[in-house]
Amino acid sequence: MQRPDNSEHGSARETTAAIAVAVLVAAVVSWWAWGSERPSRSRDGDDGPGAVSLDTPIRLDPKVRTDTLANGLRYYIRENDYPEERAELRLVVDAGSVLEDDDQRGLAHAVEHMAFRGTTRFPARAIDTYLQSVGMRLGEDVNATTSHDETVYRLTIPSGRRAVVDSAIMILADWAHAVTFDSTAARQEGPIVFEEWRARRSADDRLDAARDSLLFHGSRYADRPVIGDTATLRRFDVAAMRRFYHDWYRPDRMAVIVVGDVDARDTERVLRRQFEAIPRPPTGRMPPATTALPSPGDRVVVLADPEVTSTTASFWFPRAPSRKRTVGDHRRALVERIARAVLRGRLEAEADRAGSPLLSAGVSVRRRVRPAEAQVVGATLVDGQTPEGIAALGTVIERLRRFGPRPLELAGVKESILRASRSELASAEESSDVAEALVAYHLRGEPVPGVTTENRWTSDLLGGIGDREVAAFFEQIAPGRARPIVIASPSRLDGMTVDRRVVLAALDSASSRVLDEQSDTASVTIMAKAPPSGSVTSRKSLRKIDVYEWRLSNGMRVLLKPTEFEDDAVEMRLVAPGGASLAAREDYASAYMADKLLEVSGVGDLTGLDVTRVLDGRSVTVSPAVDDERVEVAGSGRRGDLEVMLQLAHLYLTSPREDEAAFQRYVERLKAYARNRAADPDEALTDTLAAALRPGDPRALRSSAAFAAALDMRKALRFWRDRATNGSNFTAVLVGDFEIWQVGPLIERYLGSIPAGHAEQPADFSYVRPQTTVVHSFRRGIEPSATTRIVLGDTLTLTPEADATLHVTRDLVDMVLHERLREELGGTYGVSVEAEVFPGPRPAFSLSIGFNADPGRIDSLAATAVAEVERLRTQGPTVDEAARVRKAAAEHAGGNSQSNRYWAGELAWHSLIGWSLESIGDHASQATQVSAELLRSACARFLDGRRFVRVTRLPESREPAADRLQR
Repeated sequence: MQRPDNSEHGSARETTAAIAVAVLVAAVVSWWAWGSERPSRSRDGDDGPGAVSLDTPIRLDPKVRTDTLANGLRYYIRENDYPEERAELRLVVDAGSVLEDDDQRGLAHAVEHMAFRGTTRFPARAIDTYLQSVGMRLGEDVNATTSHDETVYRLTIPSGRRAVVDSAIMILADWAHAVTFDSTAARQEGPIVFEEWRARRSADDRLDAARDSLLFHGSRYADRPVIGDTATLRRFDVAAMRRFYHDWYRPDRMAVIVVGDVDARDTERVLRRQFEAIPRPPTGRMPPATTALPSPGDRVVVLADPEVTSTTASFWFPRAPSRKRTVGDHRRALVERIARAVLRGRLEAEADRAGSPLLSAGVSVRRRVRPAEAQVVGATLVDGQTPEGIAALGTVIERLRRFGPRPLELAGVKESILRASRSELASAEESSDVAEALVAYHLRGEPVPGVTTENRWTSDLLGGIGDREVAAFFEQIAPGRARPIVIASPSRLDGMTVDRRVVLAALDSASSRVLDEQSDTASVTIMAKAPPSGSVTSRKSLRKIDVYEWRLSNGMRVLLKPTEFEDDAVEMRLVAPGGASLAAREDYASAYMADKLLEVSGVGDLTGLDVTRVLDGRSVTVSPAVDDERVEVAGSGRRGDLEVMLQLAHLYLTSPREDEAAFQRYVERLKAYARNRAADPDEALTDTLAAALRPGDPRALRSSAAFAAALDMRKALRFWRDRATNGSNFTAVLVGDFEIWQVGPLIERYLGSIPAGHAEQPADFSYVRPQTTVVHSFRRGIEPSATTRIVLGDTLTLTPEADATLHVTRDLVDMVLHERLREELGGTYGVSVEAEVFPGPRPAFSLSIGFNADPGRIDSLAATAVAEVERLRTQGPTVDEAARVRKAAAEHAGGNSQSNRYWAGELAWHSLIGWSLESIGDHASQATQVSAELLRSACARFLDGRRFVRVTRLPESREPAADRLQR
């Protein structure tokens, strides 16, 4: 459905907490999408003062240049200069898998693949070759997606040269009507599409398919999965693909979108010239009926799968989607948004309660297919407590249905929405966001009035929305209206079979539990008394990067960078070297998890829930973090919230709170996750690889039950206090829209008052530095699929130049293996290559290669990957390979340098490593200066196919898995 993203994902912190939270949420998210509630963005002129009429129609942002050609094709062009010299292009085709004939199942998606395999003016792989020649990365800048209802092609291009923009529009035009469907290319692409099917098979995929067949029973959506069926994919019938393309790739079913740093008039002329030439068929095939409102079925549906890691339950409330055509529709959507936010907060509070049967919970709007949507309330449950979990969900909803939101609760949510709207107005709008909003506008009628207009409407309307109106929303999702209630559980949990009658009885009992409303919680005071101020003892200016550097009386270093990147927005980082590597082995788990334990326990007089209320009410983020090499407190918010951010940072560093009940609840949730996670084949691979990289080191298995059991609240607090009350070891970074005179007194009071302490550095991490080759395989998983990970690593001299060349080398390996394993051999859907740097007494790096494939081919493909690594080490890249990777590095160098977050992260990282701050200004030039000779030297330094760790997961059997459905 989507071409593999070959962009570097960066180094993700591999912690039990991160994984646990991700999986607890993912277990629920597999049943509903956390609905994006941010408004569509496109800046415009204000419509004028005064109250807005609810009958006012919502019009398209006037800055969008739009028209319909004589052949029926619609286009949208929007000038936007963020980021500079970039443009986003989309070809939108109103055709997806739901339009397939019986012999075409999966071929709508296959057509998308074949579009990249050759057109009339770009034969074979000329599209990829050309786009790489101008510095674009496949997957990251060149991609496409197919869904049930549509296919969208995406290009991100450098727009500084008119010829590149013109050529990109020409490529879109060829995709629209001139795909060649070469038989030889189809034989090459067929195995890749099949490998995509293989890569996507998982417990979530099987459960989604089983659930959708029930939700859409009687509709074409029920038996038209986007990826298709294996019989059709193996045939890969070119004639059937051509028929789909001829039937549905018609200009009257298409739109072209161009957003970016372009001249709209010139772009429009080129676009018209390219697309007006596409003929409109005199007669077109009528699309089949695609209604998808689910038919009434069983009220409770139970699904089971051996690889599910936790029990989940979700209430589905299907409905037909309603388009927002007027301001009144916008107001209705605001009411629903408020109600979902209130419900989400209540569910999270219930999941935090000691003894709750809910491990995590949430609510969203699920838009699985275009003609239908559903409000979904779902949760991950404690194993064996399904009826209790169902009752808990029902009780929370029923209480809101009867009593509505509490006054402070409603006010806090409304303020949060208003702040978010103002933040949207203040932030620089990215061209990619505008382009995606226009895709949604064209396909689904989702409004794009512009953020100025939308912010004014939101500001005008919020005050008139009361508790009764919000309470009325909960009538729509009253527990008794849920149909179906979907329960998914691990089929291996013997003795935990779900009895539908017990579930319904538990749900019916929920209403009888709600006898009265709880009182509103009092407002929170962050600090009863301000700390005594420190002072600034020295100041200097780093003019090359426009940064001010101060030193406080407690020894803390402060870096200030006022910017105009985003209006009224500030990023904060407080970072210190040291981290969990300094903890004794027996205390490591508590030290590594100290940040998560602090978040649930709170600071000062504030519980963890109090801190959440403060942050949510102000649209502010402040959170502690612990890694092996550092401790950190990071935050972001509006300029007016900077004092709150610094107050909470001060409390995190000086007054961590001990809350045994919150701690025990957190550990309970971690243990519940750890008990079942081994059933997930991907988690098993992660653990097996970690053990192979750090044999015998219990610190490697941060997601195990033993790791969770080792947590100790007092040890965690002792470790944190030893690191945190240590001002001279910290660097504070503030980047954003502020004046120096505004922030100075706040910094002196809240950061200058941190105890001075002493300097620390991290201990040796003992990360992998393979001295030989280690190859290990194991069997886990019921799908006919294998996954392998190959990890190289060594020490390095950590400099900005070494870091830059390492990541260009990563890009080179990524490109080479993508072409060899995917394009030439058709052995895998995509290859992931990641580079990571580990600071410390002996700095090191790792380069990780991973891919999924047929179990019968996994070893030969891995051998090919290692052989390519060795070729690069001994011979270096070819002239063409070097040219393409250097061009991409040059085009993407400094791509995020116009954002507060980029500068906050870079300043914090350079301070942590001890690099010159002014070298940040050289990042773009460092990438462009990677010569062919330097690239050969880097390959010889960073790549060594003679010593690595490789772990492979093979399936338990060669038989395909069967979907398991209990009804």
